[in-house]
Amino acid sequence: MITIGITGGVGAGKSSVLTMIGEYCDSRAIPAVLLETDKVARALQRKGERVFQEIVHAFGRGVVGEDGELNRQMLADLVFHDEEKLKRLNLIVHPAVKQDVRKAQQEAKQSGVKLFVIESALLLENEYDQICDAVWLVTAEQPERIRRLAASRGYTEAKSRSIMSNQSLESEWLERCSAVIDNSGTPERTRAQVRRFLDAYFVSEPDRSEGNEKIK
Repeated sequence: MITIGITGGVGAGKSSVLTMIGEYCDSRAIPAVLLETDKVARALQRKGERVFQEIVHAFGRGVVGEDGELNRQMLADLVFHDEEKLKRLNLIVHPAVKQDVRKAQQEAKQSGVKLFVIESALLLENEYDQICDAVWLVTAEQPERIRRLAASRGYTEAKSRSIMSNQSLESEWLERCSAVIDNSGTPERTRAQVRRFLDAYFVSEPDRSEGNEKIK
């Protein structure tokens, strides 16, 4: 089984690339598991789950909404400008998520899955690269990322730039990535890059005519 990690800055289009990987695998009948760590974290933070209990204990009932679930926006606002609180939250959430990811990876391998993909904005920071055969960095020009965030999440330019400034620099990610997907252009161009990199694993003579050439 091949494990690929997908990372990149906010608005770069990691989810779009993940969708394209799924389409590639579906069209070739390749058994695959595509896992988003944010969705794993959301599941672990539901009422009654262990991470929910730990967060409420650490931050108080004020982060619980009227429906009894975590108010994620309230929690985000609480920790965004407080480094100590953010660190405390990360120490609760990230180890639990990684434990579930590793369990899912083992189960996938045992069930005959050929491709296991982990998508995470903090893939390298949380050292998921240690359990990956390759790491892909999804990039896009900053103006395009700001445009996407405004369209999909309603973010102002100031908010988008603030979030970007708190993320790691792409130059730091590049040193630990084996492939770069330039997602600044059309979906067709991005899809061609995804296909070429996956062909390197699943066909004998991959088409290398398009996209970034960085791949191990």
